[in-house]
Amino acid sequence: MLEEQNGLVQPELPVGEVGVVVGQEDAHQAYRVFRFARNVFFGLLLFGLLLTQAGFWIVDSGYVDSGIAEEIMESRYVPVSDSVAVREVGEPGVELYAFAGRTVRLGNYLLTFTSVLYCLTLLVGVKLSLVGRLGGLASGAWSFFVSLVVAVLVVPWVQAATGEMVGVLYFFKDLVEEYWRVSQEEGDLIERVGYYWRYVGLWFVTLVLVCCAQVRAWRSGQAVARRMAGGQGSGVRRREA
Repeated sequence: MLEEQNGLVQPELPVGEVGVVVGQEDAHQAYRVFRFARNVFFGLLLFGLLLTQAGFWIVDSGYVDSGIAEEIMESRYVPVSDSVAVREVGEPGVELYAFAGRTVRLGNYLLTFTSVLYCLTLLVGVKLSLVGRLGGLASGAWSFFVSLVVAVLVVPWVQAATGEMVGVLYFFKDLVEEYWRVSQEEGDLIERVGYYWRYVGLWFVTLVLVCCAQVRAWRSGQAVARRMAGGQGSGVRRREA
């Protein structure tokens, strides 16, 4: 009462369609920022997956046997005579071996960070859609859930818990040891199936999940764009009326 007499009461802001449009517009601008970040992290995630798979096939092709033999000879895992026999394939194999190692390490670095950041950008997008009532919540929630599965497959949680790495990421030395052991054991079908499932099967499953998450996120973005376009059109019609 005293504030009313002194004229200190602030006028109440109108709560209606105009306020909702302004709030939605702010949320939409923030959503577009995280949509751009999501696409960037998706591209980096795909690039990291391609690098790890390229490193595997470089080793599995057999062109780096000379580099593997030199590494094994230095570690004294096999007799020197066998290492020298394989090493005669040529020195380019040694250089290709080093290149494959750098490729795998770079891929692991990208996957470790981008998988988590990609998941977080999807989560923020869902929250913005919910708070700003932008729409597309169903597809956005699905994309976030799938990205969680991808993060579980990519980030080496098992490595931190048990000291063993089971997932898309792998140490280059583990790949070399597995390849050398499987290549020396001809006819062991179970070992070969487990070998290719470890380095190709899990990678393919992760690639499919990442693409599914991105498609769902794209559908969510399309729903948001349609809703904002419809809201702006209706606002213009209301003002004209």
